[in-house]
Amino acid sequence: MLVSPADAPLPASVADDWSGEVGFATSAGPTGKTVLVRPDACIAWATSDQSAESRDAEIRQALARNCGPATAEG
Repeated sequence: MLVSPADAPLPASVADDWSGEVGFATSAGPTGKTVLVRPDACIAWATSDQSAESRDAEIRQALARNCGPATAEG
C-alpha cells in the first residue's frame, strides 16, 4: 500500500508498472510523508520529499526494491 499525505497526493501513474501489486491511500492527517507499507503492516520505505519529480523517482525505486521488477506495461 502506497500512502501519500493529503496535501501531496500521488498521480496513479507513478505505480502503473506495479498495477495489481500496489494499492493507494491518502492519509487522513497532515503527515508530510509518503509511505510504502508491506502486507504485514511494516513500513518498507518512507520519504518526506515534497518535490513531485524526485519523490516519484524514489517511489519507483522503492517499488522495484520491495515489490520486484515492474510487470505491467505502463
